[in-house]
Amino acid sequence: MPTIFFISTIPRAIAAMRRHLCDHVKSILFFSFLTLLASTSLAYRPGEIVPMSKAGQYHGSRTVWQDLIGRHCPIFAVNREVLMPIAKPTGFTGADPYKISFQVGNEKFYIPWLLVLNRKSTEVPMIDVHLRYSGSDLHGVMAKVLDMPHHYIEVHEEIHKHFWDPEHWPKHILVRYTWEEKSEIDVSAGFYVLFGSGVVKCPRWGRMIMRMRRNILGCNRWECFEGEGRSRGVYIRGACPSPSRVESCCNSLLKSPLQ
Repeated sequence: MPTIFFISTIPRAIAAMRRHLCDHVKSILFFSFLTLLASTSLAYRPGEIVPMSKAGQYHGSRTVWQDLIGRHCPIFAVNREVLMPIAKPTGFTGADPYKISFQVGNEKFYIPWLLVLNRKSTEVPMIDVHLRYSGSDLHGVMAKVLDMPHHYIEVHEEIHKHFWDPEHWPKHILVRYTWEEKSEIDVSAGFYVLFGSGVVKCPRWGRMIMRMRRNILGCNRWECFEGEGRSRGVYIRGACPSPSRVESCCNSLLKSPLQ
């Protein structure tokens, strides 16, 4: 006489699986919240001053990083031009080149050394700083030294005159800040992330489901049928393991690491 019993352990196993998944989801949400909190602390508002520091290098010696005052710093998402003073380096003779470097924003984006004095050029230098942002986040900074536009020199002749005067310090260099906004929604990147997540997760969950199926239905052939009336439910007829074994198989599967 084949054994017949109601599978009351499978719903409990499914509930355990749900709890197991909920724990993972809670962990992911918690770390996501911490990441969001960290990124929010570095966020900027339009019109807000972006902090900036400067260091100089002359004849093999470098100065320490010095914070710039607000009127010389970039303003978030605002294109503008400023005249930045360059103090006379210690031991300056005019024989060696003078370079400056910057750190921009709370993120400390580094701008490598820029040659501003003794460039072997007859033109007054200008620093062009290009900043990339999205929403309230600063994503990157690039800078290069260019020749100052002649139309600007025509308006401010004293800059050209004082720059070539070896006795006049500090020198003033035009710094132009231009901002480029990048889209916050990257459709292609989002598609690749979702596709990649599906490729990684689906096989793992598929193996988990197949292992559960083999553990529950792997002992001989089972015949399932549906009862009626008060006995309505899913029943199994055949040489089956005990309900406790079914439940233990499910629990051990949930606790085992996925491979």
